Amino acid sequence: MLVIALWTYLVVTFALATDALDPERRVLVFALGLLPLVNAVFDYLSYGVTLGLVRYGRGQRNVLTGLVWVVDGIAAVVLLIGLGLALSGTIALINHLAGQEFIALRPVFDDLKTPEGRAGYTWLTLTLLSTLVPTLVHLVLVFLSAFTWVPTRFKLWIARGIGDTDTGDLATLGGSLAAATLGALWAALMAGGLWGVWLFITAYLKPAGLTVLWAVESVALSLGWVEPGAAAVVAPRIDI
Repeated sequence: MLVIALWTYLVVTFALATDALDPERRVLVFALGLLPLVNAVFDYLSYGVTLGLVRYGRGQRNVLTGLVWVVDGIAAVVLLIGLGLALSGTIALINHLAGQEFIALRPVFDDLKTPEGRAGYTWLTLTLLSTLVPTLVHLVLVFLSAFTWVPTRFKLWIARGIGDTDTGDLATLGGSLAAATLGALWAALMAGGLWGVWLFITAYLKPAGLTVLWAVESVALSLGWVEPGAAAVVAPRIDI
């Protein structure tokens, strides 16, 4: 805690001394000093939420396990928006205390809306997306545990049909077919999940990211943290 407090003090001291820093060094102070501090808080919250939901879902062993991940996904989006607001608010506060702009927020928001502008903020995007890593790991665990959703009685019936020689050939055949069907359904679920992830990345990741940006910018505008842009803030359209 002492190290974190000392680091925070040094970052704020450098940030407030805006006259002594050129714009490139201000961004460096933000990237190496301020951003990791704020991002670490939300990474910790994301990990805690995901861990708690994983423990709860592990005890369900049914479709509710998948629904728990949906809750985790919603929480991750809320935390991502909260992270954007926390960073914007911190920069706005430093700008206010310094009496001048430590980092101008309006150009940042404008640049993130265009492909050319976003290219210069890849480091920022990847850092912010680290908040979603625990949720993505949770999604993998949901798919891998899908076989546990099968009722225990049904799995015992399959095991008896295959392993018990006294049940007859018909029961053995039925158990084998049921086991093969479950395996095929699990493989189809995995393939469908991978396809869904690929579809989201290729078709919906950009509009989803712009929606998060729109939410952060809207709140920042309403609180006076950033000046209005040349164009009105409009929620991006997501075609389904």
